[in-house]
Amino acid sequence: MGFFSRTSCLIAVAALQACAVSTPVRVAVPQQSPLPDAVSLDLGEKAGPTLTAFASSFGRELEKGGVTVQAGAPFRLTLALSVLPSQSGLTSDQGKDPKAINWQAAPRHKGLFENCRAERLRAVVVGSRGLDARPPLVAKAELDSCKDRSAEVERLAAALASAITRR
Repeated sequence: MGFFSRTSCLIAVAALQACAVSTPVRVAVPQQSPLPDAVSLDLGEKAGPTLTAFASSFGRELEKGGVTVQAGAPFRLTLALSVLPSQSGLTSDQGKDPKAINWQAAPRHKGLFENCRAERLRAVVVGSRGLDARPPLVAKAELDSCKDRSAEVERLAAALASAITRR
């Protein structure tokens, strides 16, 4: 019986030290008009490998939702992606009481037995036609994870594309 208890304790300790942070994707899409049948993607001038991978996955997911990605299409989706420690928060409130802050992305509190540094992947898509001053689409999605970033980028892209292609 002593051996079984010791083995059980070792397994339990190993399991507690493993990082299992992988939150569901949180998506925010205010009221929007349906996307046109064809859109172009804008990654900016200096797109890094993570944003490029996100855009590739996002484009594939848009096509699954019936929206064609076509260079030069008049409706442009501008993509942005950030990677920060998940314990960082995002707000535009300055100098407020910390309890009264309106968080755009609230800081995540690390669990007692987490043995990793979770990252927050946050994607923003702004859709516009030409120089229109008011974009008809602004959508955001984020997740916190310790898992392989490339797989999580695909999961984030799929959730965001699915949310904006619902008709």
